[in-house]
Amino acid sequence: NNSIAAYNYEWLFGSVRHLGESSKGTWRLTVRDLATGDTGTFQSWTLRIFGIPTPVTHIITASNGGNGTISPSGTVSVSGGENQTFTINPDTEYCIADVLVDGISVGAVSSYTFSNITSDHTIYASFCICHTITATAAAGGTISPSGATLVCFGESAAYTITPNYGYRITDVTVDGVSVGVVSSYTFTNVTADHTIDASFMKDRIVTYVIAATAGTGGTISPVGDVTVNVGSNQTFTIAAQAGFVIDDVIVDGASVGSPGSYTFTGVMKDHTIEAFFKEMVIYPITATALEGGTITPSGEVNVNEGDDITFTITPDTGYNIIDVLIDGTTVGIVTTYTFQNVESAHTIEAWFASGTIYVITASSSPGGTITPEGALNVEEGFDTAFTIKPEEGYIVEDVLVDGVSAGAVTSYTFSDVNSDHAIEALFKEVPSSDGSGGNGGGGGGCFIDTMSQ
Repeated sequence: NNSIAAYNYEWLFGSVRHLGESSKGTWRLTVRDLATGDTGTFQSWTLRIFGIPTPVTHIITASNGGNGTISPSGTVSVSGGENQTFTINPDTEYCIADVLVDGISVGAVSSYTFSNITSDHTIYASFCICHTITATAAAGGTISPSGATLVCFGESAAYTITPNYGYRITDVTVDGVSVGVVSSYTFTNVTADHTIDASFMKDRIVTYVIAATAGTGGTISPVGDVTVNVGSNQTFTIAAQAGFVIDDVIVDGASVGSPGSYTFTGVMKDHTIEAFFKEMVIYPITATALEGGTITPSGEVNVNEGDDITFTITPDTGYNIIDVLIDGTTVGIVTTYTFQNVESAHTIEAWFASGTIYVITASSSPGGTITPEGALNVEEGFDTAFTIKPEEGYIVEDVLVDGVSAGAVTSYTFSDVNSDHAIEALFKEVPSSDGSGGNGGGGGGCFIDTMSQ
């Protein structure tokens, strides 16, 4: 159509993607203009190639040593990732001797499956003339293996005979001939069929006695001479009466502590078990809380000797915990405190404050003490006093308050506390008074103690 200034032509050439033919070979694209007098420009062409990955295959070589078959056999091609199962069947009067997979025995199996194959493999089946050994056990025990077992010519086969509890082996016969009271038997160099039979009978049940006793203040159950069948277990329960606790449990003359129960396992002899008790000792713990909070439990709390008890300290709204004292000694700002393994009476006291809390840190050098010591919480506007005491052979050298000397004082009070503070007590050894030292001159001299009183 000459009235149109330009023409766009698009051709789609079919390939194996569309037509199903093979794309293998040489492809040639030829473009010709069959009209005369027309002009145009060949702009571009595109070759698009589509394909799929070449399937990966692996080879499994299956073979046998005769007198049986493996199926499939020969060279078996398997796609990567697939599974392949082989079935092994012996000929008449033969049995499977062994199956080797990649040279390693997997036993006398009648089938084998290669799963998720990612490499080549081999499988080889061997067969042998076999004989049958039939094993049976009468009531009262077992023989293993049991039933009919195929054994290759010239091989061995071992059997284990086990009586049930309360039974014993009375006889084992092989091919109808007694071999005595044996717990195992092995057929060697098997060249014929065989039978093996085990018989049992009830045995006299052996029993043992466990003598159980309990001292004053508790019980043991069961109590007295307890009869136990051989090999059985026996549990004893130990309980203290009101006002008593378990003191000790003695088994065959040796202490096992103070458990609430004890079990003899697999009893094979007589035993003894003795339970001892002691009166329960009770200690009081006095718990108090100052204004501004609570302590739980509170008041005089009775605790059994050796027990633990926990107290919880809770400030009221608008209050803060400023200190907790245990037996008069601070343990700081804590919300809980546990007395462990209580062996004496104690006190616990909780302090609270509603105002601003400041910290006074008290410390001392070797040679004496400052009381109280450590980080102390003080409510704004309150006073706090400290006592400084030298040890024997020492004197107070200085007391530093916020780093400034307050002299060799033996007490110091912070009044109307409105900021954090620090107090440090320094001590030194008492100077020698034997008159030694000096630059010549005769001895003698005097010592004046200038420590503030």
